[in-house]
Amino acid sequence: GHTLVDQAVEAAKRRARPASGLVNAVLRRFLREADAARGSDLGSVDASQLRIARLQLHQASGALDMVGQGAAVTMLKTMEAAVQRAIQRPELFGEAAITAMEKAGFALVEFLEALLQGKPVNSIGLFPQYRAMGELAASDRVHPADLWTFAWSWIDVPEPVGDEAPLVPNAALRPQLDQLVLRIVKSADEAAAGELRV
Repeated sequence: GHTLVDQAVEAAKRRARPASGLVNAVLRRFLREADAARGSDLGSVDASQLRIARLQLHQASGALDMVGQGAAVTMLKTMEAAVQRAIQRPELFGEAAITAMEKAGFALVEFLEALLQGKPVNSIGLFPQYRAMGELAASDRVHPADLWTFAWSWIDVPEPVGDEAPLVPNAALRPQLDQLVLRIVKSADEAAAGELRV
């Protein structure tokens, strides 16, 4: 019994693997043709197959987006942007770009396979390939936090109970606070933690 999420991730993985291979093969051919046409008209090079490969990456990212796989979606969208840039500026792409695209595809498929197998997997492991794709896509910003999928929210802190007024930050309070925090960090001192709550 696979869950709906497992089924969607499996479907996206099935799309991502051939899409990644297709992108590499088509990108290689496209760049060869673009290189041959450099002296003449680059617009004459047929990019339709590369656009189809880009569309497959887009569809895989859509499937993963529906099931909340943000890191994989981010990776696929960046790969898609890199392919788009290759279509627009083939002269900037060479064998190293194809190799980087290939590594990114393999890393993504391995990530999705680990997810499906229930293995503990950290999306930050995709960062080297994500960074390479971001460079190919000429992204303004590429950061490991782009791949963090931890859903967080603020914690509601209850109002203090009792007549005691809250501490007012001042120069005399700072050393006391530093000592309490240091005791907690160094030795998990519960008494210090209790004093901080006061």
